[in-house]
Amino acid sequence: MASSSSSFPSSSISSTSKWTYDVFLSFSGEDTRNTATDFIYYALVEKGINTFKDDQKLEKGKTIKPELLRAIKESKFAIVILLENYAFSTWCLDELVEIIDCETKKEITVFPIFYNVDPSDVRKQIGTFSLVKLFRPVSIINNHSVSLQLDTSHLPNGLSYLECNDYPLKSLHSLPAGLGELRLLRSKLKLLWVGMKIFENLKSINMDGSLELIISPDFNGVPNLEELILARCSNLRRLHPSIGKLKKLKLLDLKGCLELTSLPEKFEMESLVTLNLTHCLKVKKIPDTICSLTSLNNLYLSGCSKFDKLPEDLGNIVSLKKLHLSGTTIKELSSSIECLIGLTSLHLRDCKKIDKLPKDLGNVVSLEMLDLSGTTITELPLSIEFLIGLGRLHLDGCPKFVNLPKNLGNLKHLNWLCLQGTAIAVLPSSIECMAALKYLKLEDCKNLVFLPSTICNLKKVECLDLIGCSQIANLPENLGNMESLKWLFLGETAIKELPSSTIHLEKVWRVSFKGCHLSSSSLTSMPRSCEIDLSDC
Repeated sequence: MASSSSSFPSSSISSTSKWTYDVFLSFSGEDTRNTATDFIYYALVEKGINTFKDDQKLEKGKTIKPELLRAIKESKFAIVILLENYAFSTWCLDELVEIIDCETKKEITVFPIFYNVDPSDVRKQIGTFSLVKLFRPVSIINNHSVSLQLDTSHLPNGLSYLECNDYPLKSLHSLPAGLGELRLLRSKLKLLWVGMKIFENLKSINMDGSLELIISPDFNGVPNLEELILARCSNLRRLHPSIGKLKKLKLLDLKGCLELTSLPEKFEMESLVTLNLTHCLKVKKIPDTICSLTSLNNLYLSGCSKFDKLPEDLGNIVSLKKLHLSGTTIKELSSSIECLIGLTSLHLRDCKKIDKLPKDLGNVVSLEMLDLSGTTITELPLSIEFLIGLGRLHLDGCPKFVNLPKNLGNLKHLNWLCLQGTAIAVLPSSIECMAALKYLKLEDCKNLVFLPSTICNLKKVECLDLIGCSQIANLPENLGNMESLKWLFLGETAIKELPSSTIHLEKVWRVSFKGCHLSSSSLTSMPRSCEIDLSDC
């Protein structure tokens, strides 16, 4: 593949550089010659970039010429134009192998362009390979650094995928009409486009971390958008009302939009699956119209420190699976939450104004994770026993929590029970029925006086944490029956003697007596293979 390099404008590579060319263009001539390749080639030439582009045809069956391999090695950058037929060209694949080899050795920087083809289709054809970010700002050395700012107005309308992370300009000249996916992570853009623009094929926009973005654009001309990621756009202040009319939108990610104060009043996004408002510190409410969404699975509001009230009809969102409200200022859960029969995860950690739960919370039979840490609740509703699928229950850091229901043992699938820092005085004897329990955390339960002997029937418990339970002076005699126990933490308790059955705890590998006044004779009942912490004893 010979190149008439004498026809190129003066090179931006200095005379002392190891590179002969700034850019090597890799393409399937059958697909792109006189179309996309020419657009890119002339745009580069216009900027004074010395570009290697072959204009000769290779006869079928011929192998790549040595001149081509040498040109790749002598180029600082490679632009690989990937189309439908690229992977079926032996010549192109030979080029690609050489390019990837040089890229692996850090001898070349690669820019892929997906033209009229889905990136995943190309990957399936030629295998997964390392691709750096498309059209990112490049420095070309010519005695001094020159920033190559690609003018997006030169891009062909058939371009379906554009990735230009760290884009340095405040605005875009234009975007290809046929664009399907746009990735502009950490860009300096203040506005994506002005007025209404038509992008019928655009399905995904990702501007994660674009700190200069102030308002979102008009989306009325983007009816097929499915994914909009504006996470960590920390100066985004306003969303265009048209967002609420995107009927095919499945993901709206606004996590960390610190200056955002409100959402569109009308939520008509009937396909919306995930709404992420995590750490949107100034958002106080979500519109009531959200309750009409029938596809919403995930609602993330954790860290919205000014958010103080959920819509009354939240229970209408029967599709909801995850409701994360940690760190909000809500005072109560609407009774309609009992209708969320598909809910699997409810996070209320550090909701310090919540002091009670709906009495029929047990109706949410699909619940698997219930995090009540840091709330001011005093007890659980009796209906909790009906949460037969519950796997994790967190009550740590609830200083006013005093009572566990007697029927707690009905939670037969519970494997995490965290009660650190609560005011409980006893554990219900029904705890022996929790056959799946693996982690029992009772650290700093200062009012807890003893453990029921039935606790020793828990054959799957791996961790028993009693650190700081200062009133516990004895362990059940049959403790050795807890055959799966691996970690036993007894620091700062009043325990002086261990039951003789502890010799049967064959799987224990760490025991802590830190700060205890344990008799030396007790240690003889511990398995010899375990690690023992006797610091401050």
